[in-house]
Amino acid sequence: QDAETSRTEGNEAMKQGDFDEAIRQYSTGLSLNQHGCHLPEDVCSTLHSNRALAYIKMQRWADAKEDCPNAISLNPKNFKAQYRLSQAPYGLGRFEVALTDLEHLVPELVDPVCKRSAMASKQEIIGRIEEPSPDIRREFIQKGLEDAKSRGNDLCKQGKVAESIEHYSKGLRLASTVKAVPDQLTSIVHSNRAFANIKLQQ
Repeated sequence: QDAETSRTEGNEAMKQGDFDEAIRQYSTGLSLNQHGCHLPEDVCSTLHSNRALAYIKMQRWADAKEDCPNAISLNPKNFKAQYRLSQAPYGLGRFEVALTDLEHLVPELVDPVCKRSAMASKQEIIGRIEEPSPDIRREFIQKGLEDAKSRGNDLCKQGKVAESIEHYSKGLRLASTVKAVPDQLTSIVHSNRAFANIKLQQ
């Protein structure tokens, strides 16, 4: 059995929900590399990454955490492996670690399905953190204000002034819940909202 067959049969087992069989197939493919077959690095990376997903489905977080770095070292552009690596600390209850990993990862993701999953995971983790550290909370509120400013600016350019005001206001309400959000950023959003209000009255 060659590595491609192992990958295909492992993927089929995953679709059927037979995660034990999937792990067995991916492991078989990886074992070929250990016996002198010299598989391409991207193939080995995919097998490690896919096996990590099977481990995650079985909540075998420690095993997944071991497979993902192997996948990434073989192919640094394996963003699925990077995303799965962030799921391991989440499963182990280390929510802030997982959240920080996802914050760095989401902008790099190009696969739309993986990106949506990562963003959904990020929101779920935020909801799970009952008492985030001040640094984490401040970072995400600042990011929310920056997003609100950017979205408000885009809407204003499109002539959707009322909607832009709504986004600016949401960002400012968010920023009011924590100190140490840069005054310059807050001032810009206030100024943009004022400009939008003037346009709305014209």
